[in-house]
Amino acid sequence: MHRCPREEEKLLKPEGIYEVECSGCGEAVEFFSDDQMQKCNKCGLVLANPRQPAAE
Repeated sequence: MHRCPREEEKLLKPEGIYEVECSGCGEAVEFFSDDQMQKCNKCGLVLANPRQPAAE
């Protein structure tokens, strides 16, 4: 059974979690490698994961 990396910490790799600067307010937004989008906790802007291919 495939598990989400968040469900099992030993599956997490350092490169699988990273921060991106919010283009709206400059706050750090945390992404997991499998996230498509993430919402900034400070200003509410929804950011696309820059390491995921763009949805067409």
